[in-house]
Amino acid sequence: MRASVRWLFKAGLWLSLTGLPTVFLEGIRWLADAPWSWDGLIARWGFVIAVLLLSYLVRPWHVGKTEGLWPPVTVWIFLVGAGIGAAYASTQATWAAWGVAGLTNALSLGLEATLVEGHSPLRRWLWRGLLASGAGGALVAIAQLESRFADEEFFVALQGATLAVFWLLLLPASRRLARRPLPKNQAGFRMDRRAVAAGAFLVLFAGALGTVRAYRHSFYPPDAPIYPGISRANPFLCGVVDPDPQIYDGEEVFRQLLALVEANPRKGPPEYGMLALGTGERRWAEAFRESLLNEVTEERYTTPAHSVKSVQYEAALRAYYYPRVREA
Repeated sequence: MRASVRWLFKAGLWLSLTGLPTVFLEGIRWLADAPWSWDGLIARWGFVIAVLLLSYLVRPWHVGKTEGLWPPVTVWIFLVGAGIGAAYASTQATWAAWGVAGLTNALSLGLEATLVEGHSPLRRWLWRGLLASGAGGALVAIAQLESRFADEEFFVALQGATLAVFWLLLLPASRRLARRPLPKNQAGFRMDRRAVAAGAFLVLFAGALGTVRAYRHSFYPPDAPIYPGISRANPFLCGVVDPDPQIYDGEEVFRQLLALVEANPRKGPPEYGMLALGTGERRWAEAFRESLLNEVTEERYTTPAHSVKSVQYEAALRAYYYPRVREA
């Protein structure tokens, strides 16, 4: 009976420790209006478990006051990680992106015990904060380098903070897995933990320095991107297609477009403004007015940073329709 209760307690503990990071990921997807499915939930839960298992495999044993013993499997994990990183750099495949994200979190979680051992609680949490920020910042930096820093700085910081919180939610389960005794005659690689700490700090510093330098140069690139077939002598690339035998009636196409907009269940001020101008019906103008007032009531014209709408395109749509609907 006691064994069953103990087993149920352990199962419930691991369910909560692995479920909390998974629920966090689902909550982020819900905030982003991403579709939900059981398959996606299981896949993200499996990702969390895989990250924790990898962190368990790469976590060293403490064999001395300042020494750690890394198991031989760590070398293979680094080699596989290098292969996945190369695959992502050349293909940008989704599976490789998940692999890079998982290995980044697993390796940083594996280093956590090495870096915090023997320090005061304050220094421990300083190291954990640095690792969480480094793991989240590294993934965000990769995405920004790929997109040439196309995202707004506020959203980049928000993405990094979100990934850092995810790392911290993985930490309790990773610490629970770290409670393992050192097997007798365990083979591995000895390394001074102070050297590991210095190396981790230098890697984070060099990565941050390189990212900031790339960010500054993104404003004034020395060379414009080259597109095949485009040159100073031939600035335009024209193609030839066969004529479409179907003749379209512009008014009929516009009516079909208005019908699709009217059927949209998530209409907002731009859609109501289009319907008001396209149909000339007063009910759509009233709906446009009420939707604007609702946004004002909900304080959607200020973000948490108390600035104007961060998405300038959406703000421009409202500014475009407001005087035209009012005149009509």
